[in-house]
Amino acid sequence: MRVGIIGGGTLATSLAYRFDRSGHEVVRALPRGPEATGTPVEQPADAATVEQAVRGSEVAFLALPLNRALQLPPNPFIGRIVADATEFYRSGPAADPDVTPPSPTSGEVLDQHLPGAAVVQLFHTVDLLTSGEPGPLGGAVPRTAIPLTSDEPSARAVVAGLISDLGFDAVDAGGLAAGRLLQARATLRGPQLGDEDVRVRIGDV
Repeated sequence: MRVGIIGGGTLATSLAYRFDRSGHEVVRALPRGPEATGTPVEQPADAATVEQAVRGSEVAFLALPLNRALQLPPNPFIGRIVADATEFYRSGPAADPDVTPPSPTSGEVLDQHLPGAAVVQLFHTVDLLTSGEPGPLGGAVPRTAIPLTSDEPSARAVVAGLISDLGFDAVDAGGLAAGRLLQARATLRGPQLGDEDVRVRIGDV
């Protein structure tokens, strides 16, 4: 699958590396230059524009601060699956819209900003995808899980398959509004949800 990654920080680099290792074609874009995330990074040799990365990909991962994601032009994302792996900041000059309950989640905010796109919000990606190695599929030890939410079940299934390719289990937590509890409990991990049936493994997608 062709995967677009928007962002220039550690998470974007980790996603690009892991997807490339798992056999996917990766197109990466660094909006507003190589310092878009606030941290100087080396621009990839194959870096594309945001429009090129999105229009040529089946899924676009937003791996950048939420306030910068909300500056992206909506048109290229129409008809695309958008995986929300944004980070948000509660204070300072880069402060984002309030996404603490009962306010909308970052996924809900992006869903409003990107009409025509199927937004899938991912949780804990910064913690999990930038530290350590994921586990193999199957076996006696359960893999670490990444919860996800979306109002589009088919989009949840596609992103769940990609999460499995990265070496994690995906937890289908329902619609975007259901993510408010997950976003509030920043330390929550998939196995703590207490319902093994909600895990989506690659064989189920």
